[in-house]
This record gives sequence, C-alpha cells and structure tokens, in this order.
Amino acid sequence: MTIARSLSAVFAFAVMIVLTRLLPEEGYGAYRKLWLLYGLTSPMFVSSLVSTLYYRGGVAEDRSVAIWSNIILAVIYSSLVGLVGYFGAPLWSDLFNSPGLSAGFRHFAGYMMFSTFSGIAEPIFVVIERKKWLLTYNLVYNFFESLLIIVPFWLGLPLEQVALIMTVGPALRMLFLVGLAARHGGGIPGWEEIKSELPVSLRYGLGIMITAFIGVAIQDADKWIISNYFDSDRIYAIYAVGARKIPFVAAVATSVGLSIISQYSSDMAKGRHEPLLKAVKNSTNQLSLLLLPLLVVLFIFAEELMVLIFKKYAASAPIFRIYLGTIITSVLFPQSFILGKGLSHVQARIGAVELAVNLGLSIWLVRYLGLLGPAAGTLAGSILYMALLMRYANKHYGISYTR
Repeated sequence: MTIARSLSAVFAFAVMIVLTRLLPEEGYGAYRKLWLLYGLTSPMFVSSLVSTLYYRGGVAEDRSVAIWSNIILAVIYSSLVGLVGYFGAPLWSDLFNSPGLSAGFRHFAGYMMFSTFSGIAEPIFVVIERKKWLLTYNLVYNFFESLLIIVPFWLGLPLEQVALIMTVGPALRMLFLVGLAARHGGGIPGWEEIKSELPVSLRYGLGIMITAFIGVAIQDADKWIISNYFDSDRIYAIYAVGARKIPFVAAVATSVGLSIISQYSSDMAKGRHEPLLKAVKNSTNQLSLLLLPLLVVLFIFAEELMVLIFKKYAASAPIFRIYLGTIITSVLFPQSFILGKGLSHVQARIGAVELAVNLGLSIWLVRYLGLLGPAAGTLAGSILYMALLMRYANKHYGISYTR
C-alpha cells in the first residue's frame, strides 16, 4: 500500500512539473486555487470514510454491510462537497482573491464530488481481500487522470473547460468501485441491515472527521493566508510551488508510522513501551541517514533545482528552503506512541494548538516577511507540534526520545 500511495504523489508531482512549464504563472496560480478548495473540503470526509471502513470492515459480522453502509455515507458526503463547491463558487472566488474564477470553481465541483466518493477505494480493496489489485487501480487512474489535466491545457483550453473534463476520471472511478463492491463484496445486503450499521459508522467517523479537518487546516493554512493577503494568482503560484514537501517522504513516513502502530499496539495496551520506542528510534535513524544528506543538497541548490524542474520559479526557492525543515519533523514519529496508546484525542488537541500557532504567526509574519512569513509560521507550528507530543509522552509515561 505504500507503493500505491506513493504513485499518487509521483503523478501529482509530474503533472505539476508539466503545468508549470505549460502555463503562465497567473494561469497555474488560478489552477492551484481550485485544489486549495478541494483540500479545504474533501480530505476530511475521505479520511473519515477510509478509517471507518477499515475499522467496521474488520469488526462487523458481515463485511458487505460495512461496505455498503459506507458507500451510502460516501454518497452523502460527496454530494455535500459538490454542493458546497457549486453553489459557493462566488464566495470562493472572492475569498481567494480571484474574481474571474467563479466559473472554474463551479465546474470543478463535479470533480470534487466524484473524487470524494472515490476516496473510499483503498479500504474497499483491502476489506474484499483484493489488495494486489490496488496497485494496478492506482496506476491506471493516476495515468488516465493526469492525461485529462495535461492534454486539455496543452490544447489551449481555458481552465473552466479543463475543470469540467477532469470530472470524467473520478466519475469512472466511482462506477468501477460500486461494481467492484457489488461483485466481490459479498453481495448487497438488505436495507434493514444497512440501516442498523449506518449510525455506528457515522458516530465512529465523526471524531475522525474533526481530527482530519484540523490536519487539513494545518496543511493549507499558509496557502489560505497567501491567497487572501495577495491579490495575485502569480504570487500564489510562486508560493504554491515552493511550499511543497518532497514526493515519497510523506507517503513513506505515514506508512512507517501506521506500521509501527499496527505492529506494537498490543504491547502498548499491556504497558510494554520499549518495543515501540525502539522501533520509532530505529525508523527515525534510518530515514534520517537517507534524508539529511539529501536535504543539505536541496537547501544549497534550491534555486537551481526550481529552475531545472519548473523552468521559471527561482523566486520559490526561499520558501522551499523553509519547507525543508518540516520534513525533519515528519520522521520523528512521536505520534506513533500517542496513537499506539489509543490517545487520538490528545493528538487532536495538540494539533489544534499547532493550527492556532501556525495561523497566528503566519498572519503576523506575512506583514513583515512577505511570502516567507506563512512558510516560517508553518515550520514553527510543525516544530511545536512534535515538541508537545514528545513532552506529553515524557510527562505522562516517562518516554524519552533522546536516550
């Protein structure tokens, strides 16, 4: 699943490289603002659906009931996302300082809706025991949907039409997933069975949704501020290109963290902390040995890298250098201990603190440091988040990450 998740990051990065060369900075900035809205709405519902189906698919007496209950929830959530995108289009264009982008947001609403539904794919493949198919599925849809973005832009079509064409990809994914669940998910259960499962899945997913929203807000807070503070799609494009983490790192770090939790959760429940702590330190050391030399090289040659990859974004280099610091915090894994103890509410509270610090510092610093301000606020919030998780583990459980 690590490879399957990494594919999306690879294709997204490839599309980014092509579009930054194909589009003017103003055009690419407007395109990225569509994805800013997507990040504000869809991921929290997708996270809720994925986590809920993983859990309920494993504990429910009939996996088909869990699958179809969550498909119904996916229909509800995705419809809500689509309605927010479509009817809120004038609001989003004003909020993101792009008055001419209202039609683009409206046409992009279809992509947002179908893509939100299709986010349930991974747990469906796992629950029906077809994990080997997931890699092929991700490879095919990422390749096809990348073409649906690149080719229309290459042909010179306006953003509004491209956003409409992009809808085809996730719409086909949705139809495929429904057919897959019907054929391999143990049949379609009766309505009474689904109705009894729906409240259980809904309650379980709501808490995850709140936590996911905080995570999304942290991830995109700086971009919201830039889009509001600067009345220019070109400036937003410069920031969006620089404010990126290295592909693979987030996927690898997430997979390692989840693997640690899965492998050592039973030991944690019995009060045995040392096996997990040892695994955390080993993972941190191994990833650091790989990443630190790379980070040094990227920091030194950031401007050359921007020009080489994106052709005309040397101005993004200072932002990229600051963002490199957030990669270091992502490989420390203190959250693995917190989640391994079942303390997701602690992680959510500390995440809320990070969001508040991130927003406050970013809004203050943008006045004095310009584009560098929100990037610095993001880095400061990331460091604080990891520090608070480590302090909590040390204070309540005597866990030290330095010994």
